[in-house]
Amino acid sequence: LQAREATAFNTNIANNSTAAALTFSGDTGGDVELDDMYYRFPLFDGRVTGLFGMESIASTDLVLFATPFDGLSDWGDGGSDLVWDGIGDQAVLFSWEAVEDLFYVTYGYAAAVGDDNDRNEGFFAGPSQHSLELAATPVDSLLLSLAATSSTFDPISDSTDDFVSVGFGVTWEIVPWAIFSGWYAHAFETDGVDDTDDWLVGFAFPDLFIEGSNGGFMVGSPDYFVALDRGGDGSLDSAGDMPIQAEVYYSFPLTENLTITPGVYYISNVDGDDEDIVVGGVRTTFKF
Repeated sequence: LQAREATAFNTNIANNSTAAALTFSGDTGGDVELDDMYYRFPLFDGRVTGLFGMESIASTDLVLFATPFDGLSDWGDGGSDLVWDGIGDQAVLFSWEAVEDLFYVTYGYAAAVGDDNDRNEGFFAGPSQHSLELAATPVDSLLLSLAATSSTFDPISDSTDDFVSVGFGVTWEIVPWAIFSGWYAHAFETDGVDDTDDWLVGFAFPDLFIEGSNGGFMVGSPDYFVALDRGGDGSLDSAGDMPIQAEVYYSFPLTENLTITPGVYYISNVDGDDEDIVVGGVRTTFKF
């Protein structure tokens, strides 16, 4: 259950609408709303994990790849970028440990309007996405992930054409107090020219100065349009210069139930122009 009044940015920062969003952005108008509803369950002695979601669920909820970052922007969570999140409310997902402690296969199907009873909408007839991830852990400190998504809806440009996204990610615990993580993903419109690139690299530092803390920094380019059909006629249009986003944060516990996270991030070439912006903030998290 969630209630919030934190209005998201209302401009297309860095050629898309989510690059500069805060992790807590959104406005429920003062109402308490159902935010997440799902059932996760084990199968075959735990070798398979299943998930059935009814609200705010997408194919990212079971992919193994995840970054260790805990910044203010919603750009650094990793899994959503690798499989191109942003479409599914209702979903069915399965993750199979094909080789014990070594190789994993995950498949997810998500529907954008699965609760709509219109003949052209619903769980199977409406916009949807299929996601597949192949992940390996050759050693306990290293996770490698290769993922692909096929979608009938573009969460960035609101196009109804088919899109495909492919990407890979890595998370490496170099030492217990320093973790490297990064990914690259490329998405393209199968019948058009709307192509995007998305990449990130960074380091996280667990227990930095204080036990239970998480410091880190990351740099990359969020969902950058490398080719764009602005006129809708199939002709290629320049999408402007690549935006670069850089973020630094430090999350630390004040008490067992209270965590403070100050942070700041910078974005260059906002919306393909030469403008730059800086966003700073402090997140306070209460746990009960």
